[in-house]
Amino acid sequence: MVMHPFFAFLFAALLTLAKGRSPFQRAVHLALPVLAFACLYPYLPHEGIRELHRLTLPVGSLSLQLLRIDTLSILFCGVFLIYMLLANLYAYAVKSRIHLIASYLYAGSSLGAVLAGDLLVLFIFWEIMALASAVLVWNPEREISLRAVFRYLLIHALGGLCFFAGLMLRMSEGQSLALAAQPLDTAGALFFAAFAVNAALPPVHAWLPDAYSASTPQGSVYLCAFTSKVAVFAFIRCFAGCDWLIGFGAAAAALGVLFAMMADDIRKLLSYHLICQVGFMLAGVGIGTDLGINGAAGHAVGNILFKGLLFMAAGTILSETGFSRLSELGGLASRNRGLLALYLVGAMAISGFPGLNGYVTKSLLFASAEKAHLQGLSVLFTWVSVGTFLSIGLKLTFFAFFAARPAGPLPNFRLSVPVTLAMSGCVFLCFLFGLDPAAFLYPYLPYPVNYNVFSAGHILGTLQLLAGTLTAFLFLKSSLLPKKVLTLDLDWIYRKGGLFIQRGLSMPLDQGQAGFQQNLSASLKHLNQQLQRMFSSVTPPGAGASLITLLWGLLGAAVWFFGVGR
Repeated sequence: MVMHPFFAFLFAALLTLAKGRSPFQRAVHLALPVLAFACLYPYLPHEGIRELHRLTLPVGSLSLQLLRIDTLSILFCGVFLIYMLLANLYAYAVKSRIHLIASYLYAGSSLGAVLAGDLLVLFIFWEIMALASAVLVWNPEREISLRAVFRYLLIHALGGLCFFAGLMLRMSEGQSLALAAQPLDTAGALFFAAFAVNAALPPVHAWLPDAYSASTPQGSVYLCAFTSKVAVFAFIRCFAGCDWLIGFGAAAAALGVLFAMMADDIRKLLSYHLICQVGFMLAGVGIGTDLGINGAAGHAVGNILFKGLLFMAAGTILSETGFSRLSELGGLASRNRGLLALYLVGAMAISGFPGLNGYVTKSLLFASAEKAHLQGLSVLFTWVSVGTFLSIGLKLTFFAFFAARPAGPLPNFRLSVPVTLAMSGCVFLCFLFGLDPAAFLYPYLPYPVNYNVFSAGHILGTLQLLAGTLTAFLFLKSSLLPKKVLTLDLDWIYRKGGLFIQRGLSMPLDQGQAGFQQNLSASLKHLNQQLQRMFSSVTPPGAGASLITLLWGLLGAAVWFFGVGR
């Protein structure tokens, strides 16, 4: 148990709590993913990847499976550790102890979740992940972030309650808690709902852009990588082949790209596209074929890298300029060309440009939909891909980097060495997986891959689609001008609806409370009058009031003694 990689992250959190940013803590900060890998290494297979090891911990009548090593867990663990190294580089200058501790516990619990062998262990790490990520949402420089933290905790508490209720049902019925395929009975539906919250599936998706756009620049870099990907992992484990996921995934993809087109804040735009890309993944999980699962798992890996790169660029823009809205930016290309080059790789990767990882994994998902004869889903994927390139590859690039800024040019700025290394690492991996997936990606996917993504026809079709989108943007550029407006999401419906229900329930309660207070006041007044009459008939004038006062004082003292004093 002491070799569980979570303990490496726990050690780093305790060290930071005790020592702050000491030289030794800074070394641990950078070496943490290596330490976690060293903990995991004894359990890894050394001759091919297969399910090789389970680590169990007996607790009373239960036997908790802390580790389950197979192709899927190794894939997610590997990309989590690699990305954690790059994110720690990016956040090297962070001085806040609470944010550093939260980032370690968040990444460590995410790693523990994808290594979990049963639902109870997954639930434990799931809740640690929710609490630690809520701290990362908090940004002391923005008052709005406290409200975002509250909403974040509220929606994740709802997901946690669904998860816990499903666990209690399984345990009360004496059923297995193994992290495996789940039937869609009552407990299974509760698990599905809990996973859907973390995956930000509609209609419970608004917490993601709300929280990620309010966090610190470094916090959003951590947040974009783990929560939704752990949810994708859980769906693969428990609900692969579930038809409901195809519908929910398609809705998330369409809704995400639609709201991204209307977003003005860069991080909110990227957050909506995160919902969109998770929709791609879950549609592949819902298809349930080997190709669909491979596409979903591979796209999760790719999304962590290119989405992390994009959030690093957005965080750098916010840190260096103080602005994050497209309507307030412009001309960044002349301020820092290195940032433009690094950002463009992420934008082209998420758009599916050939030679980058997004092209490979999206091709697998497209092929899985076509082979499953889901033509409607294929058409939706195509239109969503157009919207992705239009909003991130073209709109964001043009208005942030090339358009003239209305309020005058921004000052020049330089990227720090850690930030440059972190973003360059993401760029390198995007190209590595995109140029030679047969060597660096396919061997680590859950199933063997038998599909050629580099056929001439497929490459030509992709380039034609991208060129057509570019042409449309050049004609529609003026109509896509960013505006500083408030965009209402679907959460407005249940937030306003919840307020209406609250008022509807509180009105009779308020009326009842007012009536009770009025009746109590009248009864006490009547009792006081009766006591005055009684004492005035047997005591001298003026003594009755004194006796009544003494009586009420004794009564109050007795209430205090028996109710409060004890």
